[in-house]
Amino acid sequence: MSTRRQTSIKVDPKAWNAAKIIFKE
Repeated sequence: MSTRRQTSIKVDPKAWNAAKIIFKE
């Protein structure tokens, strides 16, 4: 998942942050 995480950050750091919160819930 490390590779996927880096790709998400490159695509949209803000979107990845929001998704992280959703996944945490």
